[in-house]
Amino acid sequence: MEEVLHLKLTREGYLVNVATHKETMLSDVTLHSLVIEPKKPPVVQYSEASTMTDDVKTEDKEVDPMERRSIAIGTEMEEAKASAEGVTISEQTITLFESMIRDSATSRIYDRLLPFHTTSLVQLQPIRTYSVSILSAQTLPVVSISCGSAGRSAILIGESDHETWCSHEGKVIISQRSKATSIPLAVCPSSSSWSPQGVLAVGDVAGDVHIVIGETIIGASKVHSLAVSSLEWTSSSHLVSGGADGNIIISQLKGTALENVKTVRLSVSDLPRWIRKSSSSAKSISIVSMARCGSEMCVATETGGLWIVSLPDLRLKTVPNEPLAIHTVAYAAPFIAVSGDEESTSLMNSDGTFIESFALAGNQMCTVDEFLIFSDGARVLIYDVTTGKIVLDEKRTMRGLCATPQNDVLVLSDNELVTLRLVKSNS
Repeated sequence: MEEVLHLKLTREGYLVNVATHKETMLSDVTLHSLVIEPKKPPVVQYSEASTMTDDVKTEDKEVDPMERRSIAIGTEMEEAKASAEGVTISEQTITLFESMIRDSATSRIYDRLLPFHTTSLVQLQPIRTYSVSILSAQTLPVVSISCGSAGRSAILIGESDHETWCSHEGKVIISQRSKATSIPLAVCPSSSSWSPQGVLAVGDVAGDVHIVIGETIIGASKVHSLAVSSLEWTSSSHLVSGGADGNIIISQLKGTALENVKTVRLSVSDLPRWIRKSSSSAKSISIVSMARCGSEMCVATETGGLWIVSLPDLRLKTVPNEPLAIHTVAYAAPFIAVSGDEESTSLMNSDGTFIESFALAGNQMCTVDEFLIFSDGARVLIYDVTTGKIVLDEKRTMRGLCATPQNDVLVLSDNELVTLRLVKSNS
C-alpha cells in the first residue's frame, strides 16, 4: 500500500507535511500524484424572519401660506402740490359767488320736473264760487281776507305799507254768498278775525280795532299805539292782538268796547344775542305777524325774532332764528313757516332746527289739517307735515288766501271768492 502524504503548499513555495509539519521544497519531492482537496464552503444556515408594517395613515392639515414680501426699488418722483399762498380773491368775485348761491335757492328752472317726483297728490277741488262785483271799482289793492261762519268773509281794501301816515280811505267788504257790502274806514285796514259767534274784529294802521256785527261797525277801541298787525279770537269774548308797537294784548269784549286784560311788550332786550346789536335796550320791536295753533301762538318780529307764546298767560319762549326780515308766519306745531324779503319760504321746528326751504315767497299762508299752504299770488304750494313732502305745486292766481272753519281753503281770484276742498289722491 502506498503511503499517502498530506502536504500543504505555502505561499513561499514549500510543501509542508501535515502530519510531521516538515517543510520540503517542491523541487526536492518526487510526486507521483498530487491531490489538492478544495476547501469546503461553510454550511449556510437559513432562518425564517418576517417583518410587519403599519398602514400608512394620511391626514390633511391646513397651513398658513407664507407671506411673500415684495420689495421694489425705484426713484420716486416729487409730487407737485397746489398752493394758495400768495393768491388773492377779489371782493367782486366773492360778491358774485354769494349772489349765485342766493339765486340758486330761488331758481325755478326745474319746476317742470316737480310732478315727476310727487308720490302722493292733493287736489284743490272747487265747491263754491261767488262773484264780488264791487271789487272791480276798487282802486286800492287787497290787503288780506278772512272767513267766518255761515259763509261770511271779509275782504280788506287798502295799502299794506306806509312811509309816514296813512292818507287813504280803506274799506272792509263783507261778502255772504252773492251779497257784498262795503264799509268805509278812515284809514287802511291791516288785519281781521272772526269770532265763533260771527263777530268781526278789524284792526287798522292807526292802532284801532273795530267791532263789526252784521254789516255795521258797533264800536272801535284804541288797542295799540301803532298799526295792528294781527288779530285772533281765542273765545267768543277774548281777542289777542299784536301791533307794530311791540305789544301782545289780550282784550275782552264788553258791550261794544274792548278792555285790556293782559299785555306783554317785546323789546330789543328780548331778542337773542345773535340778532340784537346792543346788550340791552328798552326800545320796542315791531310785531309783523302772528299765527295760532291750539293754546299757543307764534309771534314774529320784523328783525327776525320768533317766540312761542302760551295762552292765556302770554309766557314767551324764544325760537332760535337767523337775523332776517320776516313778513308772514304760519304755525302748525311744532312746525313754523317763515317768509321774508328773500324770494323763499323757510320751514323749521319750534326749537329752531331748519327743515327745508321752498323757492316761493309765501306772503299768503294758512294751515288746514296737516297741510301748510303757501302762495305768492301766482303760484300755490301745499306741504304735508306728516310726510315731509310737497303734495301740490301749481300755478294759480289769487289775491287772498285763508282757511275756513270747515277746514276748506278760501281764495280770492280776480273778483271771485272760490271755496276749495283738499281732496287726497294716491294715484
